[in-house]
Amino acid sequence: MDVTSYIELVTIALAWKMYGDIVSLIYSLNLHYIPFAWVILSNWMETKKSQDAGFAAVTALKRNEIDIYSMIIVCVLFWMPNSATSITPSEANYHFQNNEIENEGATIEYKKEFLGSGQIDLNSQIAIPPGWWVLFKFAKGMTYQIKSWTTLDDSLSRLIIGFSSAKITDQLLKSEVNDFYTACYSRTLSAHQSSSTLAPEVKNADISWIGNDLFVNTPGYYGVCTSSLKSKGGCLLPSPYWMPYKIAERYAVKTGSDSNGDGLARPSCKGWWAGGAGDNYGLKDKLVAEALSNKGDSQNYVARYLKNNEEYSDSFKNQLIKRLLTNSPGEISYIPELSNGVDDKGLLDKALDGVQALGGAFGSQIWAAISQFMLTTLIPMLQAIILLGMIISLAIVQVIGGFSVGTTVKFIFAFVIVISWTFWWHLAHLLNEGLLKFMYSGASSADALFRSFSGTKQDIVWTIVTAISYLLLPGIWSYMLGLSSQMAADKISTMMGEGKSQSDGAALKS
Repeated sequence: MDVTSYIELVTIALAWKMYGDIVSLIYSLNLHYIPFAWVILSNWMETKKSQDAGFAAVTALKRNEIDIYSMIIVCVLFWMPNSATSITPSEANYHFQNNEIENEGATIEYKKEFLGSGQIDLNSQIAIPPGWWVLFKFAKGMTYQIKSWTTLDDSLSRLIIGFSSAKITDQLLKSEVNDFYTACYSRTLSAHQSSSTLAPEVKNADISWIGNDLFVNTPGYYGVCTSSLKSKGGCLLPSPYWMPYKIAERYAVKTGSDSNGDGLARPSCKGWWAGGAGDNYGLKDKLVAEALSNKGDSQNYVARYLKNNEEYSDSFKNQLIKRLLTNSPGEISYIPELSNGVDDKGLLDKALDGVQALGGAFGSQIWAAISQFMLTTLIPMLQAIILLGMIISLAIVQVIGGFSVGTTVKFIFAFVIVISWTFWWHLAHLLNEGLLKFMYSGASSADALFRSFSGTKQDIVWTIVTAISYLLLPGIWSYMLGLSSQMAADKISTMMGEGKSQSDGAALKS
């Protein structure tokens, strides 16, 4: 049993099992004799109307030889399951694009849990008709052979997908992000948006995320305002917002007063964000570590691709965090020391109106990665479901179609079309990866690569070409092979019709 994904393993095994159950039901009720009886009766009535009674029996017999023999062949080869041609789910051969040991082991373990839970016996032998067994083996073998002739290095597109789907998995860190969002970002943002004395370039700065450069690096925002700026009235906040007491206690930051009775300053929002030598509360570094962690498939691949020991620029770290916060945005949290006054509540509500417009992190590259993920993951799942429907319907359609050779030929072409989609998606993936590497050929490092994700027109072009290639290539192939199947079915019907005409003529001559 050859499959390209776990979902295909499940659907194919389930489909052939249900196919066998339906055939057994039809066989036990003797319903499969109805097409044979109908063909014999229709041939006898047709010849009786057109010829003398003496020749009708001979002509009907010769016509029945052509129809009945062809129906028997179709019934034996393409309808009746045969124990000699069976599939066993536990012996499935996987042909994943990235055949990694850990992923394959996880897939097998999950397969045991699913298939062994009353749906399908893992080690059962599922009998299928010989003709379809040969067809599936041949079609899949050809597809895998053609794929093996082309190598696929999809590291760049997988990296983009990894960044686009990365999330904060550490719930404690997620809670701290929400606290920072509430105590620092939302309140500073509200003050910034309501200020009427800011310079135009400051008004137009990117403030769409909690660690933006303006808030972190401008005195009087997250950090303490200098005396000279205070005297000139150039500070947004004369005193910055501070780390809440509950966060300070978590990281053993001393609060309250010293031995002289002087108040101990908690870290400002800037200190909380950036941290310092010996500090264990730098939120920025913790978010970078989370983005490069081995938690989840996306971050795991990103971490291996970027090599954790590599030194990254500050701008690249910001891009990592922005991408992470796009999928796990900050939210308003309950902090008792900030919830005593009406004014603070009003500031928080006001801040919610204009925050977290984080879609500009990678520009249209985000949507390109999402579309590629849909096309490389969702569509193959649809392919498996289509095969499921085709196989199950085959058990009934063959009987209703009277075990027709033409119907069987159309199903043969249909199965080849759907199975071969795997190759066309592989080819589209090759084109997509080649286009990516052509577009970002100047990116010599991870830092340079992600700085080149600018959301320009070429990113949009890549998205469009990717979508078209994944849909258009298999679409053209399906259309052309569909025409061929119709021509082949018509040709077979013509040949059988000519055979019947010759039998009529032979009967008349005799």
